[in-house]
Amino acid sequence: DTSKAVKAMQENNEGVKEGTKIVSEAGAAFELIASLIKNMNKHIDNSLQAIEQTGDVCEDIHGIMSEIVELGDRSNEEAQSVSASTEEQAAMMDEISRASNSLAILAQSLQGEVARFKL
Repeated sequence: DTSKAVKAMQENNEGVKEGTKIVSEAGAAFELIASLIKNMNKHIDNSLQAIEQTGDVCEDIHGIMSEIVELGDRSNEEAQSVSASTEEQAAMMDEISRASNSLAILAQSLQGEVARFKL
């Protein structure tokens, strides 16, 4: 009985050694998994920071584009104002030209009348 007990203890001892080895390997695997998860978390944090920065840049671009649109609208309004002023000036120049022609005709007529008189 004693030798059976010793033999059973030796077999159990081998089983315990094998179990300890398996538990040790599992512990190492869990440590590796934990390390990989930490590394993945770092990459996720970096990605989130990059996404936030991209969002900030997009907001800046949107603000700049809004300013450009506003400047374009103002330029368009000013161009229309300049165009209207130019049309008004052209109409006034045409009117002045017609008035000058009328004055020239009147001056020629008066010159003809004055030429009739002799002193």
